[in-house]
Amino acid sequence: MPVRDQLVELMTLGGGLNLTSDPLHVKDTETPDCLNVDFDTRGAVRKRDGMTLRGTADTNAAYDHLLPFRRSNGTSVLLITRPGFATRSMDSSYALSDITSSTQTASSVNAGIVAGDSAWIVNGVDGTLKYDGSTAVRYGTTVGTTANHPLATSIAFHKNRLFLGGGANKSRVWFTGSDATPTDLTIVKTTSFIDFDPDDGDEVVALVPFLDQLTVFKRNKIFTLRGNDPRSFVKVLANPSLGTVAPRTVAAWDKGVMFLSYRGVFSFDGAKVTRVSEKIDPALNTLPVGNLDTACGVVYQQRYYLFVNEVGANAYNDTVYVFDFVTGTWTKYRSWEIRHAAIWNRVGGEELFGTDDNTRNKVFQLRTGATDNGGAISAYFTTKWLDFGVPERRKMGRRLYTFFTAEGAYSVSVDIAKGYQSAQVITKTVSLDPSGMTWGSSPWGSPTLWGAGKDVIRARLAGLGTSPAFRIKVYDNSVNPWTLLGLSFVLKPRNLA
Repeated sequence: MPVRDQLVELMTLGGGLNLTSDPLHVKDTETPDCLNVDFDTRGAVRKRDGMTLRGTADTNAAYDHLLPFRRSNGTSVLLITRPGFATRSMDSSYALSDITSSTQTASSVNAGIVAGDSAWIVNGVDGTLKYDGSTAVRYGTTVGTTANHPLATSIAFHKNRLFLGGGANKSRVWFTGSDATPTDLTIVKTTSFIDFDPDDGDEVVALVPFLDQLTVFKRNKIFTLRGNDPRSFVKVLANPSLGTVAPRTVAAWDKGVMFLSYRGVFSFDGAKVTRVSEKIDPALNTLPVGNLDTACGVVYQQRYYLFVNEVGANAYNDTVYVFDFVTGTWTKYRSWEIRHAAIWNRVGGEELFGTDDNTRNKVFQLRTGATDNGGAISAYFTTKWLDFGVPERRKMGRRLYTFFTAEGAYSVSVDIAKGYQSAQVITKTVSLDPSGMTWGSSPWGSPTLWGAGKDVIRARLAGLGTSPAFRIKVYDNSVNPWTLLGLSFVLKPRNLA
C-alpha cells in the first residue's frame, strides 16, 4: 500500500527572537532573524506599529528628557527638557509652549519626577528645577535652607520625601524634610543623607521606588533602602556585583525593576536579580561599551522597550529590543531613534512617547498602523531551517501553504530557501486582498464562491520542487500591515529501506 503524503502544520510562530544558536537548532517556533515585527499571544507574527510626529520639529534645541506631568486639577502636559534652551510643555493637543525661567545648561542630561503637585528636574549641573504648572523656580544648592537642594543626577519620590542621588558626593543620597514638617519637599537638612559604599569608586546613578522600599542603583551594585523615616531607614546591599550601566534603562514593572547592566538585561524583584536577556545576549555583548550609557528603556503595556546604539557608526540609539512580559519573547525594531521615552496618560489611557535621538528635536508617539510618520516600515520574519524532525531519508518537503490575515488589496513577499542553501531561493507573492482568490485561477469555482470577504488568506505556494528542509522569510517594505498566522507543509515520503 502506498504511503500517503503527510501534512505538517506550524501554526504557532510566536517563540520570538533567539540569537543563542544557529538557524538550524533554535526551536521551530522561534526565529534566528527578524526586524520590525511583533509576536502575539496566539503565536502570530505581525508587522509592528509605527510612530507619528507630534508637535512641530524644533530647528534649534535638542530634546533630552520627557516628563509626563499630571496635576491634581486634572491638567496633563508633557514636559520636554532642552539643554541650553527653555523647557517646553506639550498639551494634550500637542501644542508646544516654552516655560519661563526653565533653561537647562547645554549638554546636560536630565532626570525628573512628579511629586507634591509639582515637577522636579535635576541634572547634576543646575539646581533643581521646580515647576508647578504655572511658575518655574530654580533652587539654590545651599543645603539646610528652604528652596535649596544639593546638586543631583537622579531623583525619586518615596515615603512622602524626595530622594536625590549622585552629584558632588557620588555615593550619597539626600532626602527632603524638616524636623517640623517631615513631608516638606523644599528643604534638605545638612544631616539628611545616606552614603552607599562611598569608597568603592562607584556612583549612585538611579533611584527607583519598588514595593515598600527604595532601590538604589550604582553601576556595579544594587542597594535597597527600607524603613519609613530617617530613624528606621536601613540600607541593604542586595547585589554586590551587578548594577546598571545606563540609568535611563531602569524601569519598574509589576514584578520587578528592569535594567541594563554590563552583563545584559536583568529584572530586580526587590531581593534578587533574574536574567531576562539570555536569548539576545549575543547581540548585547557586541555593543561598544562606550555606547551603553546612552541606552534607555521604558515599560509600556506589558512590554519592556530597550533602545540601544547597535549599528555603531551612529551617534544615537538606532535599535530597539522589545521584551514581552506575557509571552516571554524578544523582538527587534529599527528606525526608532529614541533618546528618552516616557508614558503619558494624555486622554485617559497610557500612550508611549519618545524623543528623536537622531535629530534630537522631535517628539514621536507610538500609534496603531504600519507607518513611521507616514513613511514605509521595512519588516521581515525568518524561520529556522525547518526539517520537521523527520530524517531526510524518510521524506522530502514538496508544498507550502501560508496563512495570513486578510488586510487589503496589496501583497507581501515570501522567500523559500531550499536544501540548506541560503542562495537557493524561490520568491513568491501572496495577495492579502479579502476579495481576492486564495486559489488564483482555480478550477474549483468562481471568486464569489471561494474568495469573497475572507478573514484569512490561505495561499498555496506551488512550484517549489522538493527539499529536505526549507527556510521561510516573509517581508515587505511598504506602508501596509500584515500578520502571518501560520505555515503548513506537505511532506512526500521516501523509500525507507
